[in-house]
Amino acid sequence: MTKDLKIEILLFYYDRPRMAMNFAVSSVFNNEYSNWSLSVIDDSSDQNAEHLVKQFIQKEERYPPELENKIKIIKTGDTLSEKIERGGSLFGRFTNEAIKQHSDADICLMLCDDDALHKDYLKELNRYYLDNVETIYSYCKVSIFDPREFNCIEDLYKVPQLQSPSDHGLNREGELHTACCHVDASQVSWRRENFVKDDLAFASPKTRDLDADVYTQMSNAWGSCKENKILGQYKAWFSDQLGRRPAEYEVENK
Repeated sequence: MTKDLKIEILLFYYDRPRMAMNFAVSSVFNNEYSNWSLSVIDDSSDQNAEHLVKQFIQKEERYPPELENKIKIIKTGDTLSEKIERGGSLFGRFTNEAIKQHSDADICLMLCDDDALHKDYLKELNRYYLDNVETIYSYCKVSIFDPREFNCIEDLYKVPQLQSPSDHGLNREGELHTACCHVDASQVSWRRENFVKDDLAFASPKTRDLDADVYTQMSNAWGSCKENKILGQYKAWFSDQLGRRPAEYEVENK
């Protein structure tokens, strides 16, 4: 019997507690696939991820306390003034350490704190990589949602078909030959063994285009990214995709 693959989810978090807990983290907890680990890379947020995750599991009785054992909180120890002076975040350095030093996973993927997983994504991703042993990395399809219209991941589950991402410039037909620049950060998954063996790395210090930079390395090393055709993720769409969100997007958990 073929052994299921272990999937490492790299969650990038910075001061978006409502989005991170109610959508991103909840979507991992609710996934139908169990062989996963979650590394939360906290870029020195004012509302730190370790406290939020523990508080969230305690508050939500449906989640067993054992879930904490599958979660690693990785703190950059950075400050805003240091990032400005340096010219970029240390996200990349700590992501590399999470992948190369602290993980025994087979497959890796990024999950930004304004994204969420479809309920069966990890199960389908496991099946895809088991069936396509020659594929090193691939990208999934996404559903776009307005975070002002939904309160939690369960609300997203109730909507069978959300707005097509093609209207927002993602995955325009004929444009995507590699996973560079034309996909969102969280759409791509890859085999950890190849990432380590080929000495790929997230740039550090760097803030903008961190994903496009590493996807360019992947493209140069591995060729074109495969479309796995899985509807894998929900993507919160903002007019400004970077930086802090207005209060209407980000409120404390009640």
